[in-house]
Amino acid sequence: MKVRDLLEKIDYVDSTLDYAVINYSGSDERFELGAFKEENLNKMTGYLDKEVKAFSFWADYSDDAYGDIDDGMLPLIVTTLWIDIE
Repeated sequence: MKVRDLLEKIDYVDSTLDYAVINYSGSDERFELGAFKEENLNKMTGYLDKEVKAFSFWADYSDDAYGDIDDGMLPLIVTTLWIDIE
């Protein structure tokens, strides 16, 4: 499956991803999704036709959100898609 196909399939399930990290040849590059998804897809053009070797999802607390825990508010969760490509 190509990176472009994976991102399209995920978009169809109406996911709320904040970032995509593409790992290639031992280095990785992070792209912001969400409100800037279309703009960042244009920056990913060098990766969109690469084959996906593996992918995973993870969620983590935003570093800026820890102060809100004491105020009784839930912290902001950041979701990321990690893609290893060949």
